[in-house]
Amino acid sequence: MCHVKHDNVVCYYLYMTLHTFLEQNSQWKQEENTLTGEFTFDGFSGVSAAIQQCMQLAKKLDHHPEATFGYKTIKIVLTTHDAGSSITELDVEFAQTFTQQLR
Repeated sequence: MCHVKHDNVVCYYLYMTLHTFLEQNSQWKQEENTLTGEFTFDGFSGVSAAIQQCMQLAKKLDHHPEATFGYKTIKIVLTTHDAGSSITELDVEFAQTFTQQLR
């Protein structure tokens, strides 16, 4: 499994995929060994729908992020603990799919 940990690139393809994704999706950032997304909605109904999508995607991918939310905001933190708490293909896939679902 390829992973990125603390800017130590283990897999070039993953690095390029992550880099391209981050350039195209400003709500996501690489923070140390996590991929973190922050989203703002008009109100709680938008937040509620997005949290439901997040939970369904987590179940589908069998990959469970840390998610916190408020009245208008959601923060999602992705890392793969089985890969030494680093960013893997699964984290990028989750972020890509979740972002596409919100559009």
